[in-house]
Formats: sequence, structure tokens, C-alpha cells
Amino acid sequence: MADIRLSTVHPVSGLQALVEDDGHSVWLYLRDQNATGIQADCWLYNRRPFQRAELSQWPRDQPPPAPSDLVGPEACWTAPLPETADFTWAPDGRSVAVIIGGTTLGYIAAGDRRGHSRYLQAKGPWGAPFDPAMYARLFGEPAA
Repeated sequence: MADIRLSTVHPVSGLQALVEDDGHSVWLYLRDQNATGIQADCWLYNRRPFQRAELSQWPRDQPPPAPSDLVGPEACWTAPLPETADFTWAPDGRSVAVIIGGTTLGYIAAGDRRGHSRYLQAKGPWGAPFDPAMYARLFGEPAA
């Protein structure tokens, strides 16, 4: 069963962010105003290492963990999702970042379908590497 942390609905955009731990990987999602559809996602980390070959048979209805050849050594957290996830919003409420354990793990920029993750080392289907300059432009401050 998935473990989920929700943001409040942003007062300007009406969007909501959520972090979901499905036991394999943890993702940040940006939901539409009706909380029915996902507008964008951001892979944050895996719960264990995954080799690329494991993903060839991954169920299409589940978000795939990022393969070990695309992520840094810190990308595997074996512990369950912490009780607290803090969300940082851009003023217009169309970009969102998530902070877990005092560290900004990833963010979704307005208009992008895939997010930027601290632990990705290359751009791909899981998103793009964390860009501190873009983060500062979007949120008006450096990442935690």
C-alpha cells in the first residue's frame, strides 16, 4: 500500500502536490485543480537499487524506479517515507518543490511534465538533474 504526503491546495493556482512512496520508489506529483489528474511528476528516490533489466518487465500502471546507472549513490533510501514532507511553492502556484529531512529533493517547474531531482545524474524518462539556478529563479531562494 502506498504512503502519501499531501500539500494544501495552492490558493492561486488551485493545484495540489503530493509525495507518494509505493514501496519501490518515491515520487512528487502535481495534481490538477480537481485532484483527479496528474499534471507532472518528479522521481525523488528509490527504496532499493534497481538494475535497468528489472524495468523491462515493470507493470505499465506503476511508476518505474530509476535504474542505478542514472542515479547517484545517495538515491536509495531503505527507510519508509518520513512523516513530514514540506512543500515550497512559486508565488503563482504552478511550480512546487518538496523538502524531506531538511533537503530539497526535487521540484516541478511550471509547464514541465517531468521534474528535476537531486539524485538524477542525467536527463531521461525520470526527469532531469537538479538545477540550482533554475530553482532559485522559480522559488526566489536557494534550495535547502
